Amino acid sequence: MDLYILVYLLSNIFLTYIINKFMYLFYEKCRVNKYIEFCIYSLYFVLITLVFLNFGNPVITVSFNILCIFLFTLTYDCINLNKSIAVAFIIYLILFSVEASVVILINFNRFYDVNLDNYRNMISLIINSVIYVVVYNFMYIKKINFRKMDIIFLNRYCSFFIFFPFISICLIIIGSIFLNNIYLIIILNLVLLFLNIFTFKYCNFIYGMYKSFLDKFLNDKLKNYKREVEIFGDGIDFKKYINSNNYVINSMLNFKINNIYEEVKLTFDVSIEENLRINLNDLIIIIGNLMDNAISGVKSTLKNEEKYINVKIKYVKGTIILNIKNSFNETKLMKKGAKIFNKKRKFHNYGLGLLSVKEIVDKYKGVLEIKFSKSNFETYVLLYDVKV
Repeated sequence: MDLYILVYLLSNIFLTYIINKFMYLFYEKCRVNKYIEFCIYSLYFVLITLVFLNFGNPVITVSFNILCIFLFTLTYDCINLNKSIAVAFIIYLILFSVEASVVILINFNRFYDVNLDNYRNMISLIINSVIYVVVYNFMYIKKINFRKMDIIFLNRYCSFFIFFPFISICLIIIGSIFLNNIYLIIILNLVLLFLNIFTFKYCNFIYGMYKSFLDKFLNDKLKNYKREVEIFGDGIDFKKYINSNNYVINSMLNFKINNIYEEVKLTFDVSIEENLRINLNDLIIIIGNLMDNAISGVKSTLKNEEKYINVKIKYVKGTIILNIKNSFNETKLMKKGAKIFNKKRKFHNYGLGLLSVKEIVDKYKGVLEIKFSKSNFETYVLLYDVKV
């Protein structure tokens, strides 16, 4: 078999794999039948190879690719025609942009002029494969927000993996322009391909560990919060400050403020239904964590400063509005090492409590907003589509 054809077949296998990985970036939360997925991608590999070998017409190849990518989007259970068209266009635009850039890069280097076209095309295919995975790594790292995992793993070297896609692109360009040996160029790109695949696997591993750690943290928190609700419901001597239509929220809020009501000015405006279309565990974690943060903030307030917590929880036309304001002392927290602000005084470090709240809010495609000054802290949450 001709070496170029072999390289083309291998690059097509890799291209099929990369298209599948791109799909998961856009349809991460959608389900797909694995057997059907394997069959349809295998069929794509066979057909795209036959189209190239028998026609070699760029227009036919482009049209066939776009059509296949669009059909791939229809295999997921959350089909949306507009999104499918947009995803197909974006993925093919990425692939086309990479191929066009590599063609320009190859033609820029006069060294290739002394070689056969097949060698030029073979190198182009190899470089294409490397850049595909580089672009995917960049999008994947951006999507999962790799930096936030530093809260758990304290991996200061994570910055290297975040910037590695950019480093790879620079090395590809430098190698393609200045190396005067085809084999060195191929070796460089194969090494970069391996390193980028390793980077993806590493990031995926860290993300899996992060999710497992966060899930355990949420489960532990949830058990504690449910116990608080049960303790309040057991009839122990608690004063009832809040009496809304939701028993669980009543129990949790009353339990939280039981030990601080004498020293903290408390204001509550709670009006929420009992049977909402929301996972009750999610609501418990959100309210429990935000109240814990508010109480911690109040405890940091100096003796001569006003201590207060204002809680507002409302249900309005399918939306839960949750707003908690509390006093706190930024200077005192900073002395304890709580690095919650960056140099531009923007909220920087969520911590595990607020991070778990953010994960749940994102699940409902809601809003989490945090405002602060030197002595006041405010958290604002919106959860949509939680009708009774």
